Amino acid sequence: MIPEDDPIALLCRELGLDLDCYSFQFLWLMPIIEVMWADGRCQKEEVETLLHYVDRFVALVNPDVPEITTERARRFFLPLLEYSAAVDRSQRKRLARLVDQIIHDVVEPARHDKRLYLFQICREVAHIGVKSAADRLISAEEERLLMELFKALRLGEKAR
Repeated sequence: MIPEDDPIALLCRELGLDLDCYSFQFLWLMPIIEVMWADGRCQKEEVETLLHYVDRFVALVNPDVPEITTERARRFFLPLLEYSAAVDRSQRKRLARLVDQIIHDVVEPARHDKRLYLFQICREVAHIGVKSAADRLISAEEERLLMELFKALRLGEKAR
């Protein structure tokens, strides 16, 4: 059971997320949502990429925890995939606070390879729609978020 006054639980409620002991497992994917929202929209390809990684994660953990299902994961992320959520400044601020808390409490203590993998997924999402260097670059906001994420995940440090 997650305590009602837990900072992550409070922020999830503010975002309309149904956090329980099973959906807690999906929190490490939340930085991907922040990158998706960076340009004020959730592109279809970004959503498909997120769901691809959600499905892969569920496939890994479901044999040990059958309560963690693809349906549960998709239902958890649904409120964050709506256009109105991505453009709402207050929602974006709430998401940023949640991501900061998740990185500090959940993701950052993980092994270097897991943190690097999360960063690589975020980069992949940011680069969706970039066909070539001549096509377009990622947005300034996406670039800023990636740089902040790189620092927060301590990826510039040597692997331990």
